[in-house]
Amino acid sequence: MAAIPEYILSIESGGSKTISIILNEDADLLGFGIGGSANEVFAGHEIAVNSIVESVEAALRSASVNPRHITMVTASVLMSRDLLNRAIAASKITAKVHSYEEKEVSLAAAFCSDHGVLASSGTGSFVYGKSVSGKTMVLGGFGSILGDEGSGYEIGLQGLKSVIYSLDGRGKPTSLLEEICKKWELDQRDRTKIQTAWDLAEKVHELYPYRHRGLLARLSLSVAKSAREGDQVSRQIIRNAGVVMAELTAAFLQQFDVGVRPIPISYSGGSWNIGELMLEPFRQRLAELVDTPYVIVPQKLQPVFGPFLLWTKQQGIQWDDRLMRRMKKHNETIITQYGNYLYTHQESGRTIHT
Repeated sequence: MAAIPEYILSIESGGSKTISIILNEDADLLGFGIGGSANEVFAGHEIAVNSIVESVEAALRSASVNPRHITMVTASVLMSRDLLNRAIAASKITAKVHSYEEKEVSLAAAFCSDHGVLASSGTGSFVYGKSVSGKTMVLGGFGSILGDEGSGYEIGLQGLKSVIYSLDGRGKPTSLLEEICKKWELDQRDRTKIQTAWDLAEKVHELYPYRHRGLLARLSLSVAKSAREGDQVSRQIIRNAGVVMAELTAAFLQQFDVGVRPIPISYSGGSWNIGELMLEPFRQRLAELVDTPYVIVPQKLQPVFGPFLLWTKQQGIQWDDRLMRRMKKHNETIITQYGNYLYTHQESGRTIHT
């Protein structure tokens, strides 16, 4: 494998979190850091920049690396180049920044190749594909007003609505209220104040101001936990998300030819970490809708490795067996680190997938 810069920083940000890692010249993982949402549209400029800085500085501390020793930055973030440069400068890093689109990064990490169809369900949702000839297409991704079907945001929103309907006498009983109150860290006194749909509605508007998308997506964890504990309303919400993602994928396949058979399909985004409760209805519905031969491939790497992989490809560095073995080994570490983060922050309800 060709030599890479001494210390390389890779950053990947979705709608709810930002992850940074530091690798050395042998592609060894040295540091890991996590921050909040860096989506400038939904989080705002200041929060987005601070989230990048938070995750980068955590990775630097973890690796015991001086920021001025970072010699290359690769990134996929939902913000303008100017804001990204501002965040990097605030972290006291002077290295050149290579920026890549979220969809390209997610596909590269999921397949460790440059073609396939990716069903993404994180804070938002979309299906993206790239053919063997380099043609690309995206379906969905219209945001919380016009889209985000099958996403973490939609799961969290439907969870809240189901509790409202239950309290209002229009829906089935659900244990979700207790899980949501735990997520909100309400004490028993505040919890007892929520007796009616109006009580819950007032609390929602108090806790979720204008920029609420990522916060609502985090409630998908509460829905997942209730589903695993047998709550039928929660299970149906997650099942619906899997079905909708399958229907979006099937619609994509009717319009796009990857150029290989069977068609490689993978998935990416935090919602899939809910596990079989969402994956099983996704597979079932896809089988009902798609006649063309396809194969569903579990994502090989977490998206944070995507910017690094795309940069190596630009530099003419082959994705050989040695590099892939290292990446897969580090992938396990990232999964463990992120799982520890979720546990520390009491964000249970997910089974992190390799």
